[in-house]
Amino acid sequence: MKKKTVALLCSLFAAAFFLAGFIGSEAVGSAGEGGQVDKGRADVIAIDALTRFGPLEESVVMFMHDKHTEALAKRPEWSEKGCLTCHPADEKGKMTLDFMKPLGDSKVEAKNIYHDGCINCHVDLVKAGEKSGPTAEACRNCHRLDHGLEIESLPVTVDRSLHYRHTKIYADDKQKCGVCHHQWDETAGKVVPAVEEKDVPGACVYCHKAEPTVIEGPKPVTVRSLRKASHGECVACHLERTTEPNSTIKAPFDCAGCHSASAQEQIAERNKKAAIEAREDALRIKRGQPDAALVRGSVEFSPEVKVLPMGVVPFNHKAHEDKVSTCVACHHASLDSCSSACHTVVGDAKGGFIGLEQAMHDRNATQSCVGCHTQLQQDQSCIGCHGLMPGKPAVTEATCAPCHLKIDTAMLAGVKSQEDSQALAQMLIRARPAPHVLKAEDVPDIVTIDALVDKYEASKLPHRRIVFAMLDRIKDDDLAKTFHAAEFAVCASCHHNSPPSKNPPKCASCHPAKTGGDATGRPGLMAAYHGQCMGCHTMMGIEGKVYSQSPDAKPVPAATDCTGCHKERTGVSVEKK
Repeated sequence: MKKKTVALLCSLFAAAFFLAGFIGSEAVGSAGEGGQVDKGRADVIAIDALTRFGPLEESVVMFMHDKHTEALAKRPEWSEKGCLTCHPADEKGKMTLDFMKPLGDSKVEAKNIYHDGCINCHVDLVKAGEKSGPTAEACRNCHRLDHGLEIESLPVTVDRSLHYRHTKIYADDKQKCGVCHHQWDETAGKVVPAVEEKDVPGACVYCHKAEPTVIEGPKPVTVRSLRKASHGECVACHLERTTEPNSTIKAPFDCAGCHSASAQEQIAERNKKAAIEAREDALRIKRGQPDAALVRGSVEFSPEVKVLPMGVVPFNHKAHEDKVSTCVACHHASLDSCSSACHTVVGDAKGGFIGLEQAMHDRNATQSCVGCHTQLQQDQSCIGCHGLMPGKPAVTEATCAPCHLKIDTAMLAGVKSQEDSQALAQMLIRARPAPHVLKAEDVPDIVTIDALVDKYEASKLPHRRIVFAMLDRIKDDDLAKTFHAAEFAVCASCHHNSPPSKNPPKCASCHPAKTGGDATGRPGLMAAYHGQCMGCHTMMGIEGKVYSQSPDAKPVPAATDCTGCHKERTGVSVEKK
């Protein structure tokens, strides 16, 4: 059986490199010879394995994998062996990612594995009169600092669309999910296929970490690193499926085919096409998750408590799935419920004693609710307002209300299961108030800013046009609509630190007219006006662009274009107002 599997891999490799049109082949350039920079290579591997034994004696070797496999494919005696020319097979006949053999515990032996494998191959080519790489006399041709390579190896994300494309291929396979996914069988003491959706333990990163880990037991088992697991499984499968007789599949198995920019553009385009063609819910990665759930700080409460202090958060799980590429975006360690497993109310060792409140509100963690929302605020449609707000806004009833709903605890008394939680959450989501709709008559059309008239005329601010242009940018964004639902909430960026109102106080009410501000640290009025207006124009990237349809429309002024906002006064001596 071993021999058959090895022979299959050999024949697969031999045929593979002569197939036309595999993804990303055009991205592989020539080597960096003659001091020229070899641009956009996705196949560069830093051979630094000997660092496990201490500091290196020579600089790291930058190895171009695709360049070598292309050269091997041209040699009949090597193409017959395929990947097994360099990568040995395991006891099941499956290709490993080791070079020649595992390095072991000896530094000298490890160094000889690389030198014998690489140099001997180069020497044999030289003896045959072929063009070759460096030999033993040319150490610095491999161990060099000026390698002349421009590395461009992008990470691969198996998002919902790419996952769907794979599930379509294996829809009728008896292994189903188990073709890719496996789980640790404690009783059998080995890895077994996770055939059904319910058996899949979650994302690969939950078990396969950056470095190998060990499952303790009578016979300790080493769990491969994510890099070795993904390349070992994906590359071998792609190679096999692509070279099967009469196969219509052309899956990438070279470095550039997955990790180059051009390949990822092609993959993204195919993913987009698959998403359009998919039936409703087909893209959803189903792991037993609810469509909606209640997130609450305390499950147990006294009978006399009628309303929970922080209320409950009816969380639309299904809607959020559409906004992220994978489950790991939120569930970074496991698919368990955040509040029940790791981030309990008081914190748990499994979650680093980070409690539920901190886990959900950490602005610097993209896995948290607030952290993710904060990151989305960097979009150009949002940053004009949010980029000028304090880094950590004050916590008030208004800032909590969009998520936390205060309901009668009697409604929670009947929540005994996930189904009950989902039903109540969905009801509360449907009952959310519709966003407040600003009427044109509630928004002043032109606002004249004349508090500092001196060298320049008063500035005529097209106030209404600006407000409705901002609203137009967020009208189709569910997140923005949820957090701007309150009356006049959209006005809060310019008219900050005052209650939302149809008639907010003037800027001069807080910002002193004198230059330099005041003892409270507030900027002076001129600095406040210029910081707010110019900051918004710059961050939103709208300087120099024309948005109005009127015949006399002008571009949005640049920060240095003083007369773009207020005309210069000439020949007139005017006192400050």
